[in-house]
Amino acid sequence: MPATSRSSAAKSAESTAKSVSGTAVPTAVPRLLTPALVAAVVSAAALTAAGVHGVVQEAPDAGGPAFTSWPLLTVLAVLPAAVAALLVYRGRSATAAGVLIGVAALAPGRALADVQFAVDSSRATRPEFLVPGSVGADPSWIGLLLLLTGHIAAVVAGVLAVRASTALPDDGQAPEAGSRAVGMASVVVALALAVGLLMPPYVSADANLLDNSALDGPLLVVLGVLACGLGAVVAVVIALSERSWGRFTGVLAGVAVAGVAIALPNLAAAVVRPWLSATAGPIVVLVAAVALLGVPVVGTVASRRESSAAGPSSRNLYVAAGVLALLAAIGAVVGSGQPLVRTATGGAAALSDAQVWLIPAGVVYGLLGVGMLVPRLAPLVRPAVAVAWVGVVLASGPALQLAVSAPDVLVDSTTGAGALWIAFAVAAAALAAGCAVTAGVMERDGTAEVTSPAVLRWLALTTAVVAAGTFVFSAVGTTDQYRGVALVHPLDVAFGGALVSAVVVVGALALVPWSRPARAAGTLVGVLCVLLVRMLEPFLVSAAVGTGAWLAVGCAVLTLVLLSLTFRHGRAKSDR
Repeated sequence: MPATSRSSAAKSAESTAKSVSGTAVPTAVPRLLTPALVAAVVSAAALTAAGVHGVVQEAPDAGGPAFTSWPLLTVLAVLPAAVAALLVYRGRSATAAGVLIGVAALAPGRALADVQFAVDSSRATRPEFLVPGSVGADPSWIGLLLLLTGHIAAVVAGVLAVRASTALPDDGQAPEAGSRAVGMASVVVALALAVGLLMPPYVSADANLLDNSALDGPLLVVLGVLACGLGAVVAVVIALSERSWGRFTGVLAGVAVAGVAIALPNLAAAVVRPWLSATAGPIVVLVAAVALLGVPVVGTVASRRESSAAGPSSRNLYVAAGVLALLAAIGAVVGSGQPLVRTATGGAAALSDAQVWLIPAGVVYGLLGVGMLVPRLAPLVRPAVAVAWVGVVLASGPALQLAVSAPDVLVDSTTGAGALWIAFAVAAAALAAGCAVTAGVMERDGTAEVTSPAVLRWLALTTAVVAAGTFVFSAVGTTDQYRGVALVHPLDVAFGGALVSAVVVVGALALVPWSRPARAAGTLVGVLCVLLVRMLEPFLVSAAVGTGAWLAVGCAVLTLVLLSLTFRHGRAKSDR
């Protein structure tokens, strides 16, 4: 976790600083950041010019921006450089470097998505630049070049900031306790921001303006948004390993600023135009951006109030996780019986045989939520809640995919109540898992490292490999009505559910050998819950059992053996 540390170069730079009325006014330190600040200014100028000039050529019936967007785009373009310059002026050079690094983490993905204007501007899903008309709009190469130049300059600014930050003194103060909790909470919030980016940016009543999610759009947009989400998470994770608290908080601020620059234009377009409706995606991104700015502040304040506040905070997080898990269960069960898509006349237009799969996923997670509300059970159930949430995500994939793809076939259709309930269930489950993970980090803060026998480590590795195969292959056999959820299938919402499930389950199994026996047992119970949901898929959709289901059975057997060894290892440690 970031902590104050100074190299010899940093100490030399800091020694040249002067104090004026209690405010540090560095003299040598800003010079280290000058190239990065210049690149940031170039990025701001290029992005501003692109917003004013436009990235498509004006032509009759070719369409145009949904609203007069250049003032908003100008503010968003200038914001990173302005924040960094202000921080340098206030003597927070390490934090300023972090801001530029955080913005740069999302810039390659933004550039990749914007290349879509050169391929087919009508599918760029950027209403602040273009709402397609009846005639295809040609790209304005000057505007597009300026737009891409702005993103490239942001990357250059981030690279230069990384080089300069190695010689900058830390200008922040890490909390005395709970630093792991702050770091883990930051990662959870970054994941939420990434999920928000993958969600549909708006709902469009204009047939010419696509409103698909990031996973259901053109290849360049898909890759670009995935790169943005991955960049946000990776930047925060790498920042956790830095020894500068100032740079860590700066990276969080930079990721937040970049996220706002992506989400706010879509939300503004939905507010201004009646034929556009706001969706949860941009709102999730904005809320996550605010949370990224607030997590370090809350952690520092809590640490200063009471360094031993982990106990009460953990109990509050237990209750929050339990309530959210119950809400997720309600959303999943109710959504399983509601239509996913409705026609303009209000009739049910699309139902999915896979919606029944949500019932066991919701019930299992709801039972774990009840356990979180029982004080004696909550510490034992918490690891299971942190893992089993992906069962809800896994079961939601096919239904949400139908809800996303149906409007492409039924032009007059709208999102049904079922899709909204299911989306609510996924969001509540993710938040419940975030509370559970944060509570776990706070429990672990200050505890000694845990080791386990070699046989337990090797068995955990073997189980993780089999678990990965469970989600790579489909759990159902060949059928014309239902394809199943697997990583071997094309990229869509169901694929995303399988990917998230595989990452969480494999990661949880990898952590078991380094967890305390009671916590490891809870983690394995969570894995068993997900495997149970996976095994039930072919039976609930009336399909043949596929390879993924058989691998889930094998993985469940290995998990039970691993659970038995974990109990035995814990009993042996307690007898010593």
